[in-house]
Amino acid sequence: MARKKPKQFDIGIIYGDIHDPYCDEPVFEKLFLPAIAIIKPDFIVENGDGFNSEGFASFIKNPRAQCSVNSELDIFKARRKRVREWAKKDCLCTYLPGTHEYWMADYLVKHPEMDRPENQWYNILGLDEMGWNYLDFEGRKQPVLDVGKLLVTHGTVHRMHSGYSARAALEMYGSSVMVNHTHRLGAHWRTNINTTHVAFENGCMCTHRAGDGYMRHRSLNWQQGFSIVQVEPLTGWFRVSQVPILKVPNAAKKRLILHEDILECEI
Repeated sequence: MARKKPKQFDIGIIYGDIHDPYCDEPVFEKLFLPAIAIIKPDFIVENGDGFNSEGFASFIKNPRAQCSVNSELDIFKARRKRVREWAKKDCLCTYLPGTHEYWMADYLVKHPEMDRPENQWYNILGLDEMGWNYLDFEGRKQPVLDVGKLLVTHGTVHRMHSGYSARAALEMYGSSVMVNHTHRLGAHWRTNINTTHVAFENGCMCTHRAGDGYMRHRSLNWQQGFSIVQVEPLTGWFRVSQVPILKVPNAAKKRLILHEDILECEI
């Protein structure tokens, strides 16, 4: 009788910056969810800014917002339920807050009349009821999740070019780190006397088509995508594969490639 080979790696997907209700719907439904089914991750991390939270901001970025806060919350919850439906039953899903979730937390601090347990940002988003774990803010600081030897946090630094914010994050944390926040894909490597470290910018899945509402008046140097992370449980050593979601030239399509699988959607 053959013995089952012990599992060598935990496989995860890390993504972020969906900005509901401004998610790129075809990308999410036709590319990202099928990718989850193909990869069959052991863990999934959503790395912040999943909820646009504009109704909680101290300023109005888009006076013609697509919908009310309650409608935005319905969209947010439905999308995270979709992630759970496409993932394995034992997949560990974790949500890390970003700058837009901080708008919610800050709003609640400034309105003490709303200081009730059900009004914490994670309860408003309904993470517990949907089976998602989460990390909370530490005062004004964003939480950091250890994925083996890779630190994962939403990030606060925004440089002009791809990879520059990754370099800033590496300098800030002094260790390998993955951030979202910039809506770009990129990496920055550095070797010291002990080992080699790397920092990643992890793309986005919000839309940036002209007229779609979110940041609609700017020419956006953004890249859609996410990362696959392999972690060796005993040592914490990891390997990251970034998965870009790219527009097909001269066609109304977007595409991603996973090993031997090519996924496409109409846009």
